[in-house]
Amino acid sequence: MLRAFFVVSLAGCGRANFDAITRDGDPDALIDATPVDACPVGACPAITLVPGQDLVNDVTIRGNRFAWVNFIEGTVHVCTLPACTDAITLATGQNIPNELVIDATTAYWTNYNGGALSTVSSCALTGCANTPTIIASEQLGPYGITVDATHVYWTNYNSNTVHRCVHAGCGTTPETITALATGPWDIVVDATDVYWTNNTGTGSIMRCAKTGCTGAPTKLVSDQVNPCGLTSDGVSLFWVNVANGFVQACALGDCGTASTMLSSHGVSPTNIVTDDRNAYWIEHDGASTGALYRCSITGCGDAPELIVHGQDSASGIAVDADFIYWGTKTAVMKISK
Repeated sequence: MLRAFFVVSLAGCGRANFDAITRDGDPDALIDATPVDACPVGACPAITLVPGQDLVNDVTIRGNRFAWVNFIEGTVHVCTLPACTDAITLATGQNIPNELVIDATTAYWTNYNGGALSTVSSCALTGCANTPTIIASEQLGPYGITVDATHVYWTNYNSNTVHRCVHAGCGTTPETITALATGPWDIVVDATDVYWTNNTGTGSIMRCAKTGCTGAPTKLVSDQVNPCGLTSDGVSLFWVNVANGFVQACALGDCGTASTMLSSHGVSPTNIVTDDRNAYWIEHDGASTGALYRCSITGCGDAPELIVHGQDSASGIAVDADFIYWGTKTAVMKISK
């Protein structure tokens, strides 16, 4: 989630970090949403999973491996769930680590660097002696990131481009999927296509072949107001509009004609994530206090459920079968579903 003191007009935008569509195209990766020891909404206390953090900016999960980045310290970390007592630091000295994703062996992240030239980097989940691999250098405002079995995909907000590169890296010459984006922000992929949000006041949800657009990218949904966080359950796309508070979804094969309004009265919704039953997202008030909400992926009558509130600088959201995870100003948190 890009912090307000870098791009005021885009304050609060972020991304989710679970979607089956990015898990190497494996539909069996979809998380079962049936919770263990569930309790009524609002009755489960938030639990501090990892204290002593310095403005957690994003979190992500795959299986029992969990990773996060710290905005102020410029660090990247990983641990094993459920206890997360074996946490290690993969990298220090990163220049505004912004978003990250992990696969079975590796963590990948973007270093936003205030929109200046920067890098897309990676490190093995077992560690890399604090020497991350530079997947791509001289990138202009790299922001959203995702992976499949062969490539890393990311958006460059400041150059209006979307790129990909093999996992091993491609120096200063990544493949350009499109140079016709407008404020590209968050990103997901499936077996054939890449999807992203054009985060402007007249924004859109876009699609292009993973190997590159043969012309202009396809506009799936138009007339959005600063769409930022984007995710998918493999059947539908879900996104949030930070400026007007809308949380919406559309079927992958029918985005151009119909969409579902999950919430039309949110307050600066940012990161969004799904499991096989619900969508979960973060909202913010003017004091940077965050709250988590949920709604069925088929809709909830524009009446989402409040999960927890009062989370200072909440950012990043991920889910597994039992818990919801997010970051705050000082900790990584979790709460039972």
